[in-house]
Amino acid sequence: MQSSSTTISRDTTHIEEPQSISRLDSPSPVHQDEASIHGRLPLSESLGRTELITILGGAILVLGSIAFLSLLWFGYGDEPEAADAPWVWRQIVLHDWMTRTITILALILRSVVSLQVALCTSMTAALVLEKHSTRKSDVAYLSIARSISDGPRRVIQLLFSSRSWSVLRYLELWLISLLALVMLALQFSSTLLLSDLHDYVVVGDVESRPVANFGAFASFNDNGMDYINWGSDRNTPSYAIFGEEASNYNVTPTPSGFSDTGNIRRGFLPFKGSQSRTSVRKYRGSTLVSNFRTVCVPPQLEGQVRTKEEPYESLGVGHLTGTVNYGQSIRRALDGIGPLCNSKGCSEFNNSAQSNLCFIETVGQTTQTILDLPQQELLRNINIEGDPWSINSTMYLVFRSTLSIFDWGEAMDKLPIKSGNIHGEWSRIKIVNGQFMDISLCFSRFYIQPRYVNMTAQKPTQEPTVVWDGVTLGHDTAAVAAFASADSPLKPPSDRGLMDMDILRKLDSNAADIKTPEGLSAAVLQRTVMTLVTNNLLPDSISRCIFCSDYSVPTSSEFALLFTDIIESTGRAAAAVHSYITLNAATSYDALLKVFNVPEVVELAATTSARTPGPCSKHQCSGFISVTTLLGVHLIVVAVITALYISQVRYSRLSNTWHAISQLMGEELDDVLSQSNNAKDKSISEALKCDGRDDFVRLGLTSGSTRVQILKCAKDGHKLGEVERGVHYKSK
Repeated sequence: MQSSSTTISRDTTHIEEPQSISRLDSPSPVHQDEASIHGRLPLSESLGRTELITILGGAILVLGSIAFLSLLWFGYGDEPEAADAPWVWRQIVLHDWMTRTITILALILRSVVSLQVALCTSMTAALVLEKHSTRKSDVAYLSIARSISDGPRRVIQLLFSSRSWSVLRYLELWLISLLALVMLALQFSSTLLLSDLHDYVVVGDVESRPVANFGAFASFNDNGMDYINWGSDRNTPSYAIFGEEASNYNVTPTPSGFSDTGNIRRGFLPFKGSQSRTSVRKYRGSTLVSNFRTVCVPPQLEGQVRTKEEPYESLGVGHLTGTVNYGQSIRRALDGIGPLCNSKGCSEFNNSAQSNLCFIETVGQTTQTILDLPQQELLRNINIEGDPWSINSTMYLVFRSTLSIFDWGEAMDKLPIKSGNIHGEWSRIKIVNGQFMDISLCFSRFYIQPRYVNMTAQKPTQEPTVVWDGVTLGHDTAAVAAFASADSPLKPPSDRGLMDMDILRKLDSNAADIKTPEGLSAAVLQRTVMTLVTNNLLPDSISRCIFCSDYSVPTSSEFALLFTDIIESTGRAAAAVHSYITLNAATSYDALLKVFNVPEVVELAATTSARTPGPCSKHQCSGFISVTTLLGVHLIVVAVITALYISQVRYSRLSNTWHAISQLMGEELDDVLSQSNNAKDKSISEALKCDGRDDFVRLGLTSGSTRVQILKCAKDGHKLGEVERGVHYKSK
């Protein structure tokens, strides 16, 4: 086997000078005078315009990207659900462009960072060549790296493999190493940034949309109520949200026992399903509006409490026999009230078993009249403008008791009723063993009208639920009670998860006109609610207590829980009756929605779930923090390397190739260059190391000349005064 050798020797062949003067020999900007050689190069030559744009423009682009990222991460605004967020942020989120925007932005950042790192690599190579020193075997790459850079890896590798501890003192080495690590980490910028995305509910822009808010009811019979089967409080209630007009609701009774809810107006949202309703933040259009007012007073009773009469005796409950003088009751609590009976006079109330709620009659004994009304007459005859104790209004007796079935067994039969013991809106009757029964007389006026409304929600809305365990009987109705106006004074709608409502105007058509969808829809809902809360307009006891014994019409367990809890927690009968009617209306309206088929274009703004970064107050935003920190470090390192290059480099021109090659041509590298024409870098490097001639060299001026070339360094890194020649290398 033969071995090849690379011989590096000095070429002393004489080359005749050309007779003619070439363009390079003639005066031109390419030749620099001695003053310019010893001075600092202009930035336009040292860095170059393109490189300056890359450094400065790239820095501006990075800072702009950080600012834009900050907008994406912190641009939610001060209002809930980003209602007042900047227009750009909202458009990106609402059109689901967030992921694409972040990905494109990360790609731009990586591109800018890569370009700047390439330039910093060239500047680092120039700094090492001029300020420090490097091995002769590495000088060719470093020189060319000033003009063409393929990244920092090779430069870092050459410096760390130079077999000298002195390179560890090179600030440029650590700067370019840090820059390389930052660039490597930023390759994962998309992953880091996208890791901050979470589902966020944002409110959309107001748009016009057709909504079926009334029904034609073409197949319905106009007479009677046989078809009314939309809602039943025996079924699962619907706690559908609604819009509520501002009111002065306060059921605290006066000293005379007068407790009044005031008129409460509520507009229903014509959307099926809880998700659809709770996503609405603005609704401007027509809908059905309920008008409810309940007044409770201590009743004037004449009669007896019975305990020994079948079938009530076997149930362990008592019942009342006697008369309720509702006219005298309301007049005693409130002055200035006129006649309350119709022309036929008032009627007696008797034989009602113990229960929480008892529908007595309508004021003026008009239940049968209302029951027989055709639909087209319904809204014309019910009490709309009058007070709750006016004719056609409904009346209830509300009971609360401390007696058990054992107490009723010990109670005296035919106990006379004494109505003088008043506690707020209650009349108290002492039964036995210190136990008592409280009774309150409540008048309620409720009617439905179509109206053009504006409903808005300034914060997220919610539909509550009743939590209860049928086994342990543990339950919680507090959320529903607050939702349905049990608190006194009443909290604003927004604090109860509802929408604020303003009634803008009546509809153009007659609300009581059965020929219009809105009039018929109002009549159907009116009749449905009336049927439910009055036991189909039949005077009787309605069970509003799930944990007590009574003799009454069964109803929804949830409504019974709610009614009882409101009585126990507030002591206000008006709040309990008002909540009962309110929730029956909401449940009935929710059932009616399935046959609403008359659309109207309304203005609507609803929320949507989108992927957004942050908000950082709720999430850690570690991706944003990581990327912006890396970008900040990158900009600082680029600025430091650029400052070092501008202040210390004299002979290098970035992205210029000829001078990088020309400065390699000199006495120190003549032999290497002449013999490396057809050899690999590895062969040259091994030959220099083998012969112990892989000295440290640097770029500088030769003695007594303006020529810039590679010079050998002493052990301390300074240039030697003379250049050694005649070096011979062998490589295998």
